[in-house]
Amino acid sequence: MLAKRKINDAMAVLVGKDIVLPAPAKKALEYLDKHQNNSYYYQFEYGVVKKDGDIYVSPNKACHAQMHSMPKDCTAIWSKFPKPGHGYHGDKVKITEQTLKFNDWLLHRSPWAQVFVPTTTEFATKKGFVIADLNQAANLIVNALIATRIPSEHYWEVARWNDLVDAGVHENMAFILTVSFGREGVKLSGGIGHHPLDPNELTMEAVEAFMNGTPKGCNHPYVKNQDYKPCNKVWGGNIKGDFNYQGNPYGCYIEKQYPIKKEAGARMFRVSDDAYMKYPLARLVEIGITETGRILKDARPKLEEQHAAEAKPKRVPRKRKAA
Repeated sequence: MLAKRKINDAMAVLVGKDIVLPAPAKKALEYLDKHQNNSYYYQFEYGVVKKDGDIYVSPNKACHAQMHSMPKDCTAIWSKFPKPGHGYHGDKVKITEQTLKFNDWLLHRSPWAQVFVPTTTEFATKKGFVIADLNQAANLIVNALIATRIPSEHYWEVARWNDLVDAGVHENMAFILTVSFGREGVKLSGGIGHHPLDPNELTMEAVEAFMNGTPKGCNHPYVKNQDYKPCNKVWGGNIKGDFNYQGNPYGCYIEKQYPIKKEAGARMFRVSDDAYMKYPLARLVEIGITETGRILKDARPKLEEQHAAEAKPKRVPRKRKAA
């Protein structure tokens, strides 16, 4: 249940200890708390706090496109999650426990978490969120803003991500697999401008960078230059991919590395674009856990340990000779 109370102090909604909240960020949080969320699908409310403390609201509500031409004296950025139940997807977009779980990861543990001021998930979901450090790369900031539109523009990915996480897949890898395997029954388009991870850009380099939360393609500080393009390359992808395959480099790798046949009655997932290999959820979970162990060198997934133990030859004790 989302709280309806207003905050008297912006510090009340912060998560974590010893957080130094700059005055512009506090001003943005207080503004968000006092104003109703009027964001709808393809109608996003966002803006900045100017140097003199005034709140600027972007007139461009189609997406976050005006981030390249905000007031030059901006000192903090604020934005809102779209209001559920309206717009193109209508009542399919709802705030559920799965939504809150996804937003909690996005804001606090995902590779984008470094961008946001850490507030409670409930406050951010209902009221909005703030970016205080504008010395961060412009393309990383806007890439993170685009990620906050997933619960509305790509709402089916929230359910897919929850399925994988609940089954034991690392949260970051669950998102990569969700993107790689697209929406069930829908072919993803190449070059998705309204998605933070374009399947065409998911090379092995980009996957490893995302898993470790270390973007490879950061451009210039937003405070110096607001040009955020190309924001989809912030994780280091390239259009040709690891297999010179235009469509989904990492999905292609999965197809080659983990080939399977369709299982009767299994819940199947389709790779986006030109790769049509299908995977049951249980197999995708195994792949996710194995790939996490491969990418995160210090990870010790139980599944890999189990396979290693099973593959190890059993020692047969020698019989002692009679005295």
